[in-house]
Formats: sequence, C-alpha cells, structure tokens
Amino acid sequence: MCRGGIPASGLPASLPALKAVSLWSPGFASVAVDPARPKRPESAWIHYLYDFRKKNQDITGKEVMMSASKGWKVMTVPQKKPFQDLYDAAKKVYDADQEEYVKSGKKEAWTRDPEKPKKPLSAFFLFLSGYRTKNASLKPTEASKLAAAIWKDMSSQRKQPYEKQYTEEKSKYDEAMKIYKASGKEDAWRERTGKTTARTKAKKGKKQALTRDPEKPKKPLSAFFLFLSGYRTKNTSLKIIEAAKLAAATWKDMSKEQKQPYEKQYTEEKHKYDEAMKLYKASGKEDAWNKKNREDHHYCKESKKR
Repeated sequence: MCRGGIPASGLPASLPALKAVSLWSPGFASVAVDPARPKRPESAWIHYLYDFRKKNQDITGKEVMMSASKGWKVMTVPQKKPFQDLYDAAKKVYDADQEEYVKSGKKEAWTRDPEKPKKPLSAFFLFLSGYRTKNASLKPTEASKLAAAIWKDMSSQRKQPYEKQYTEEKSKYDEAMKIYKASGKEDAWRERTGKTTARTKAKKGKKQALTRDPEKPKKPLSAFFLFLSGYRTKNTSLKIIEAAKLAAATWKDMSKEQKQPYEKQYTEEKHKYDEAMKLYKASGKEDAWNKKNREDHHYCKESKKR
C-alpha cells in the first residue's frame, strides 16, 4: 500500500520526477488559492533574513539559514525593531485588504459557489432561531442548550409546524439543486476554483484504499458513542452534526448513574473484542496482512528509485 491509499498494483512502472510535476497538475488541485485573496505579509524574521543575505553573499546553502537564525536569536528587541516595523506596516495593509476581501463576497465565492442553492434550516434550527430571537439576552451557547432541552421534551404536535416548514423548504431546495446541477454551473465553478481534480482524487482514494484487514475484529463503540447512537435514533429530524453537538452537551451534564448502562455495555463488548483479537492474532491472519502491506510498501519505494 502506497501513501494516499493507492495499491501497489495500480502504480506505473516509473514515476515522474518531482520537478516535472506542476502544482496545478492532476492530484495537486487542492492547493489552489484564490488569486484575489490578499497575501499574508512577511514576518520580521523573513525581512531580517533578506537583509542578512544581502550583507553576507559569501555564505551559501544551509549555512545562510543557520547563521541568520543564530544571529536572530541573540538580537535584542531594539535591534529587531526595524524588521518588526516593516512587518507591522505590511500587516495593517493586509488586515484592511482582507476585511475588504471578505466584505466583497469574494472569499465566500471562492469557498462556495454563490449561485448554489443554500440548504434549508432543519426543524430544530428553525425552532432555535425563534428561541434566540425571544431570548436575546442569553449567550448563543446557553440558548442552544436550553432550546435543545425544550425541543427534546416537545410533543410531535408542537414540533409539527417546524417539521412542516422544513419539509416545504427542503422540497424547494431539492428542485433548485436539480436545476443548478443540470445547468453545469457546479462543474464550471469547481473547474474555475481548482476543486474538480481534488474531489476526483478523494473519490479514487476511497475506492482504492485497503488500509485495514476486513477480517480483523472491529473495536466496540465507546460509552459516549453508544449513547450518541441512541440519541440519533430518537432525534431523526436532526442533522448528524447537530445531533452530535447536542448529544455531547447532554452527555457532559449526565450523572455517573445515568452513564452507567452505556459504560456497562461498552465493558461487555470490549471483553468480547479482546477475546476475538486473541483468536485473530493466534490464527496468523494479522501477520499475513502485515506482510502483504510491507511488500506493497517495498514495491512503492523501489518504484520511486527507478
């Protein structure tokens, strides 16, 4: 198995030289940066390094960095001040440009297609939005916790208006997404921002990755994840991330007695897992799998040498 989850069998006989590979070559699109985004200013240390190189052109290679680094470490604050002033001045300009970049909408347009329909708020978040409006004096985290507790105890009839609103908005969203995808705008935006290749690469990696022996026993869910699994089942209207956040807050406030059933279940399943792992290791399957991985790794190293 080579780095990136690519099986050895899927590699070419020889790999291209690194200098022949562009940052914009297929597989490297994830490093794409918005050309309109302001560049971060160079640090005081970098300004000093430039100055050091100009004054010491007889020093070459790694010695330049080593010598400059030693000099920078022993410099006093007043000695560093000229370089710090250069950075501070550039930082002020950068901060102003960055603020303008964000306000203009260019940042959001680079990270998300502005023409892509926005997902509707879930039933709970529609309720939370109204709860926050009515309780503006509460901090966002406090309001979220209290709203979650109220939502949990609400009857199906009381939740129905929020569920209905979400269903209606979700239907409109689904239709808008069909039109959006059919228009080709999504593919055009991904191509423009360099995200197409990165997405394709990620999908390939998922299909090709063989990082774990399928016969190896799976570790049991922890006590919290057992609780989370039940929490999601009881709150199917919540999105996965929403359910996880609310479950984590609930778990944090639970007493030891309330957590005990989940801790007990985990302990029992952990015992079964440990026994299964002993049998798995004794069977020699683990050694066989590790040997296969070592052979694939060796093949990768040899391919790079060619």
